[in-house]
Amino acid sequence: MSVEWAEFAVGAVVAIIGLYFANNYRRQARVQLAEARRAAYAKLWEITGLAAPTRLDNEGWNGALSEDERTKLYECMTDWYYRNGNGMLLDTATRRVYLEAKHNLICDDEELHPPELVSALPCELTANQRRGCISIRQLSLLRSQMKTDLAIYGEPYVRRLTQHERAFLTYCGISLGQKPWRTAAAGQPDSERCGGQPRASGTLKTLARFNDGHETRTGRRAHSNH
Repeated sequence: MSVEWAEFAVGAVVAIIGLYFANNYRRQARVQLAEARRAAYAKLWEITGLAAPTRLDNEGWNGALSEDERTKLYECMTDWYYRNGNGMLLDTATRRVYLEAKHNLICDDEELHPPELVSALPCELTANQRRGCISIRQLSLLRSQMKTDLAIYGEPYVRRLTQHERAFLTYCGISLGQKPWRTAAAGQPDSERCGGQPRASGTLKTLARFNDGHETRTGRRAHSNH
């Protein structure tokens, strides 16, 4: 019995050691995968910075991506996908958003996914402005989805999603009831952000207020002199 017990004990120890090293290897593999994904996503984030939503905030529809910019983004994003196997690191849901947003950069209007996107934007925009606005918004959605893969559950850039943003995410198979979209998709769709005239910058607004006040004070002095 003592010999059998010793063999059993040795076998158990070997099994435990084997499980330890197996779990340790898987843990290290997950860490390495997470680091590789973080580096790849950081590069894609940098590439899509050309389509920063602040362009629309600061310039209105004049900040929409041009056709040349959309083509450049398509080429850079394609290069990123195949370089160093970056495309393999995309989560399944994020890959769908990535592929559809990239497709919509340069496809014909009738080939947009979903096809009703253009009609959802203000009619006063030109065709190119509509497409440029759509791509800025969809690449912003892509970046929010990328943050989910890295377990960064911050709020999306916008408080609420517009109708065409909801339609796009739904088309990509994204559940709007999960992070990071749960709050942004709650309630009624937000008003369209792709329209509007360029807004004055803080500096220009301050200067305008200063000029208005200066003209008012000057007018009062002139009136008193008369």
